[in-house]
Amino acid sequence: MVSTLGTAGAAAACVPAKAHQGSTLRPYYRARNGPTSASVVTVRPSSSAAHRSPCSSVHDRVRTVGREQGRLLSLGGGSGLDQNNRFVAGKGLVGSSSSNSREVSMQGVGGSSARVAVGRQRNSDTAVRSRLSGMGSSSSSSAFATGSTMHCGFGTKRSRARLVAGAPGRGWAVQAPRYGTRGVRAQAAAGEDGGAEANKMTLEEVKEMLNKPLERHTNLRKGSLANGLQYFILPNAVPPNRLEVHLEMHVGSVDEREDEQGLAHLVEHVTFLGSSKREQLLSVGRSNAYTDFHHTVFHVHAPVKSDDGKVLLPQVLEALDEIAFQPKFDVARIEKERRAVLAETQMMNTIEYRVDCKLLQQLHMENALGSRFPIGLEEQVKKWDRDALRRFHERWYFPANATLFLVGDFDGSVEDAEKMIEAAFGQVPAARLPPPAPNVPGDIKLRHAVRPPVVHALGVPDPSETAADVIPTPEAGAYVFQHPLLQQFSLSLFQKLPVLKMKTYADLRKTVMARFVVMALHFRISTRYAEPNPPFTFIEFDHSDSGREGCTVSTLTITSEPERWKEALRVALEEVRILHAHGITKAELLRYTTTAVRDSERLAEQEGSVPSIDNLDFVMESETLGHEVMDQQQGHEVLLQVLDTITLEDIKTVAQELLAYVAEYGTPLELRQCPTGGVCTTLVACVPATVVTESEDGSVSSEAPFQVVAKEIEDALCEKTGNVEAPTDVEVPDRLISTEDVAELMKRKPKFVPVDQPVGADGMDPKTAVTLRKLSNGILVNYRRTTNEPKGAMLRLVAKGGRTAEQL
Repeated sequence: MVSTLGTAGAAAACVPAKAHQGSTLRPYYRARNGPTSASVVTVRPSSSAAHRSPCSSVHDRVRTVGREQGRLLSLGGGSGLDQNNRFVAGKGLVGSSSSNSREVSMQGVGGSSARVAVGRQRNSDTAVRSRLSGMGSSSSSSAFATGSTMHCGFGTKRSRARLVAGAPGRGWAVQAPRYGTRGVRAQAAAGEDGGAEANKMTLEEVKEMLNKPLERHTNLRKGSLANGLQYFILPNAVPPNRLEVHLEMHVGSVDEREDEQGLAHLVEHVTFLGSSKREQLLSVGRSNAYTDFHHTVFHVHAPVKSDDGKVLLPQVLEALDEIAFQPKFDVARIEKERRAVLAETQMMNTIEYRVDCKLLQQLHMENALGSRFPIGLEEQVKKWDRDALRRFHERWYFPANATLFLVGDFDGSVEDAEKMIEAAFGQVPAARLPPPAPNVPGDIKLRHAVRPPVVHALGVPDPSETAADVIPTPEAGAYVFQHPLLQQFSLSLFQKLPVLKMKTYADLRKTVMARFVVMALHFRISTRYAEPNPPFTFIEFDHSDSGREGCTVSTLTITSEPERWKEALRVALEEVRILHAHGITKAELLRYTTTAVRDSERLAEQEGSVPSIDNLDFVMESETLGHEVMDQQQGHEVLLQVLDTITLEDIKTVAQELLAYVAEYGTPLELRQCPTGGVCTTLVACVPATVVTESEDGSVSSEAPFQVVAKEIEDALCEKTGNVEAPTDVEVPDRLISTEDVAELMKRKPKFVPVDQPVGADGMDPKTAVTLRKLSNGILVNYRRTTNEPKGAMLRLVAKGGRTAEQL
């Protein structure tokens, strides 16, 4: 991946959301460049020892190569990632990590996002599998806990639900409903039958509604040129007077032959950095490129007009045309980029990269995804000549194998933009297949119908296949990866599934129910195991679509201190089995629907405030996965209708299907409670080579080999757990303080008194626009009004104390 910087400088239907920029480097699968639909639950006890692996500071080691921010101007060595911390209000949540605290961001259906600070983070050796993504539907739900915050969304743009709990023992408080809808209120009165009956919808009406197709974003234009190049255009005024233009070539590392491993990446470097027209844009904008498993992307961020008033879109399109279809392949440039790629290879030689590779090799051992990593093989990168690069380029860089995405505040109408696209790319000749006979032109060459072009061993049959085509996937046995640089025990159970394309209301409905299951699992673990010394470091459940892999993957990851791995596994199994057997409770359903509606409404009100880059990434991933793209308001309206049809029994069915591969591991399919839930397709344990033990007083320590074998892990997964009874329903109050208590407090007649600082007549500090107030009891109240998040607010209470209050 390469990047240059100029001197100027998110429904089951897919709906994008705002993202907040960050600079943290992310590990593989925490750093997806596009959205995929997903949901993740992570429970991290704060009392556990902090994990010592540096995993969280490593970027997409296996998945994507490029975006070398260290090469911004000098084009020297270095590698990095221009990261977006995104809060996905789509099928789930994602987080990016830093050492002590982190921002959890989410984007999704309403095309909006939020950024949340979450308490102290613990990192795991195999947390790399926390596949960042999400294709968002139009709602997110949030809950707040002392010292931490959780957000969860439903949809299709980067939507995995990453729910991160704070310190155990502090509890979770769910905000009282602020926005009532007929569905949520009806469910409160309907009992266990849910909203459909309460709203007097007949079964036929429900079926008719769920079969309705999701409507595409009305402002999204899709078209194609005569030579096969496809394009998407979406007007978007945030930020104003700026453009995002990405050219996606549908070729990546999985398309490489045995002797071409890394060639897609090198071709990306040479074509991008060898373009003279791209260099001419350095004074007005920035550009970048990256290579992934399934595609190579070249993108430009530029103002709509230059300082002298010239419209820049034609110049941007001409630069992308030269990069993709008219490269020079200068020998000097090839050698320079060869050295850069080899430098990247050396930078990726870390324990985190090795863990990533082991996980991918096991997960995708039946196809090229397990071996064709974008960075390539060093010994092959060293030997390719100019002809090898040209042959690869001619094979894959043709108009029908490209998709152009244009999002921004461009000058003129969509029709004007289409004319500019035609002018820039229309003259590129279409690639053709070999002629069937002399003097007979061959057919136009098209891209692969399936991207990436791989076949997966799925944990459940693909509904698009006939029974005769289905080859049952056997249940996976354990694979143990042991290394002296690993310090914690981490066990990951994977299940590969076909992607559920978000096309109808029913697709969104199933996605929302899966999010509720994931949320319930998170809350139950975080509240039940609020103890001083829990047996696990974290437990994470992830269910996400991946455009780059062409499948959906469910993952349960349990991380613990090596000597307590069986206890940690027992905790995870017990909670998964309870949820698998009984589903969620009435109170949980009401709580999750209420928060989903509340946040969905807020996201819908933020329509028009999503940055162009997030809209573009969202549309690109949605197109890859086959999800429909809706705007924020569309997503919100669909979500409200879908919520009215969800019942406890429906969610129980989804829970059984989603969790069966864990809950019933080792049980023959014919004896399972939910045989349609499928099997575990990959089971990987990443463990240390040695463990250090200390005496009770901590004065003596010793190092001993850590021993665990695959059979021991498999047997532990098959063991019965004690408690599988239905959980007690806990009613969460709408208010933390009753209206009566508030009225009693108001009898004290609280009032504001003058503040000590000089302020204006309205109490506002003219330098910061912060209003300074002081209560008569001495409490200071500072606030500032903003418009960036309608109907949203952040409250922070600070009390004196801490180390500064200690006596010396």
